[in-house]
Amino acid sequence: MHITPWNFSQLYLYLTLAGFTDIQLHEEELSKPKHFWEIPLAIPQKIYAKGKLKKATSDEEKDFWEICSSDRSIYSRHLIVTARKK
Repeated sequence: MHITPWNFSQLYLYLTLAGFTDIQLHEEELSKPKHFWEIPLAIPQKIYAKGKLKKATSDEEKDFWEICSSDRSIYSRHLIVTARKK
């Protein structure tokens, strides 16, 4: 399962449905863009996520979109996620 190509949104949904809370994405060395062309390609995703963050109504939704709009989520090749079981 550790080599399954999941993004943060999929991991967040899976962990939420499994009953976990306080889901966090941690930064690491591979959370930075590897190639120069990745930076301009990420602009639409950042704009979309920031727009969703502004329209978020609940705290949980705001936390989710804040993490999704972060560089560690957009550029990352390795996602290190922690969560707490209820």
